[in-house]
Amino acid sequence: MTEQLTKEKSHQRWSELRDLLNEWDFIGVMDDPNWPRDEYECLIDPLMNRLESGQTVPELTQFLEDNLRDHFGMHRVESLDDFAKRVKSWFDEKWSGSVK
Repeated sequence: MTEQLTKEKSHQRWSELRDLLNEWDFIGVMDDPNWPRDEYECLIDPLMNRLESGQTVPELTQFLEDNLRDHFGMHRVESLDDFAKRVKSWFDEKWSGSVK
């Protein structure tokens, strides 16, 4: 069953994913309090779309790997699979079946 989110719930879900990305901080900039908190926002919508469509952890890992290489110039990020599992688990436990 699909649940259409209210604007407030959609914003909450988006903010939670942004927080997860900022916590993961794969390029290591979030320790600087003056660094903009929007560093990873370009990943939120495409990642959320993949979560909504039910992509698997390997598919999410591949998306992250491709995006980090092509957009951020990162060639080896150790925690990709762990982060994909974490974000998939977060979405499935809290937001499964929801769409914006």
